[in-house]
Amino acid sequence: GRERQISSAPVVMTLQDISHGRVLLTRDDDRASLMSLGPGDTKERDLSWLDWSIVNDISPDGKTLVIDEAGEGGGPDYAVYLRASDGTLAVRLGTGAEPQLSPDGQWVAAVEEHASPPDLAFYPTGPGEERHLALPGIHPDWVAFLGDSKHLLVSGSEKGHGTRIYEVSRDGG
Repeated sequence: GRERQISSAPVVMTLQDISHGRVLLTRDDDRASLMSLGPGDTKERDLSWLDWSIVNDISPDGKTLVIDEAGEGGGPDYAVYLRASDGTLAVRLGTGAEPQLSPDGQWVAAVEEHASPPDLAFYPTGPGEERHLALPGIHPDWVAFLGDSKHLLVSGSEKGHGTRIYEVSRDGG
């Protein structure tokens, strides 16, 4: 009849059953692992970074991975990492989801769906400043670079319309 707090803990829990003062809770410890067999490797290497490491892109030579960290460790806005397949430490580029590496290897594009309004973030893979591209009226879902590294395809939706694919320039337009 009334709402009441059953339990509180700094972990993810699922209420499985509750009846007559008895509670059955499970502690959820989900994890996505990232295994790699990079160029020249003879055995797989665990390249998982935090708790939900998903590879979204790989450089053509197989030496660089673009990771979307979407679990608790990635935070509410998710996190984008660049990591070499040799096992060296990952480098956090910024926030966003569905990150993609440009064909020239100079940029990683990610959807910042939690930004207000949602936009595209561009992170340099070397020295440089991050950039953002607003898409007025469009809520982006994913992004992919075209071959020239300056144009992208963006899947998204406008109010009152279903999902569409747009071609946009990294510099706007």
